[in-house]
Amino acid sequence: MVVEREESVHDEDLVRWFSTFAEGRTLSASSLRSALEAAGLLLTWQCVNLLIKMMDGRGDGWITEEEFCTLYRFIESVRKSFVQVDSRGEKKLQIHDVALALNQYSQILASEALSMLFRVFDRTCKGYLILPEYIELAVFVTCARHLYDSCTRYGWRSGLRERWIASSPSSTSPPGKN
Repeated sequence: MVVEREESVHDEDLVRWFSTFAEGRTLSASSLRSALEAAGLLLTWQCVNLLIKMMDGRGDGWITEEEFCTLYRFIESVRKSFVQVDSRGEKKLQIHDVALALNQYSQILASEALSMLFRVFDRTCKGYLILPEYIELAVFVTCARHLYDSCTRYGWRSGLRERWIASSPSSTSPPGKN
């Protein structure tokens, strides 16, 4: 199961994949990273931990089968946005491409914020992001937006919206998390 393939993955395939790496009925960070590596996707430990925090509904640091399926669908939507914008098939996105790809799933950032994040995730200063780097940026942006939305629900307000968020998407939660 390679993340870059075009055909969709069915639930029963995800369940089998989950079972291959599960420790009992859940995945640890290490097991999740191994499962993603087996799919050809090498993500940093920081990204794997953010994915777990983003998807772990129980807050115990472990991913259930259902959470794994949701996590995979999120990664797949991010991957599809990357592929759609990478129309020349170069397997890399420059900053303007990253803005278009993020927009594919309603993550719109102010120019200043996008520039800063692009520099952070372009760790080797190449001037472009490859798929794993783009996924890490998308995970970070999704988590940050979810945190911001949580804070505003409790009445905390600041100038963050004007400085970082270009416009408000209709849905800011990761797929399956409302």
